Amino acid sequence: MVVLGEFDGVHRDHAALVADALKLSRPLRAAVVAIVADGGEGVPRIMNVNRRCELLLSCGVSSAFVVPLPRPVDVQDAVGAALERMRPIAVFIDRESWPSQPRDALTEYLHWIGAIVRDGATAPDPALGPINTASIIDLVRSGDIRTAGEMLGRPHELAGEIAARDFDPPPTGFQTEQVVPAPDIVLPGSGVYAARTLIGRRWVGAAVNVGTRPTFGFSDRVVVEGHLIEFEGDLQDTELSLRFVRRLRDELQFSGPDELAAQIERDVVAVTALLRSKA
Repeated sequence: MVVLGEFDGVHRDHAALVADALKLSRPLRAAVVAIVADGGEGVPRIMNVNRRCELLLSCGVSSAFVVPLPRPVDVQDAVGAALERMRPIAVFIDRESWPSQPRDALTEYLHWIGAIVRDGATAPDPALGPINTASIIDLVRSGDIRTAGEMLGRPHELAGEIAARDFDPPPTGFQTEQVVPAPDIVLPGSGVYAARTLIGRRWVGAAVNVGTRPTFGFSDRVVVEGHLIEFEGDLQDTELSLRFVRRLRDELQFSGPDELAAQIERDVVAVTALLRSKA
């Protein structure tokens, strides 16, 4: 059995689609495999394709593999060879991934190889409305991390490489790390956010600044900085993954290091109180 789509964000409707496939597969003792279509560069994304595969595995699929999704979509070229090799009993399609005409062609092709077709479509959440990737991207960009997390079914996360600093930043009392996400990853709207990050085996709180200019002026391309709470030392990993909890305030300008340090202190107090209330 196959679940097929781009699955960007692996949100609650994606998880429901996998659950439907697992329910049908159990009495047949069939494995559920995820085929994850990758649209390539230039498409705004909540997360990279490797993270999507990891989350689908956590939803219960037996395996997940990636196929390129060309633009415009040619169904047979994109997924035909994989489906013909597998000859699945049923294919559950993530409707977000396919515009109307290619989805019709995909359905026809699946019938031709003898597969049952199930089009993913769960009822909208009464409080949130329809749950889809485009809505989550809009929420993230607007800074509404809390509602985005409700649609995802978990906190919104942002991963990126830890950048080397060109110089030592002015002292603020907190270790600050610069995170550089991939170019196509959608960033939260400008402001300061409460977040957590896993360092080693320990969850560490962070006041995360997302803005058009970095606090310490590292490099023009960097727009994300994490001020780590109750942590100081060398980071063993080359990547930092931030799990956002809530937006705290707008981006601000500062006249000097002392004013900046005082504001970071206030932000850290607010983040600490918020994270303790969520513990």
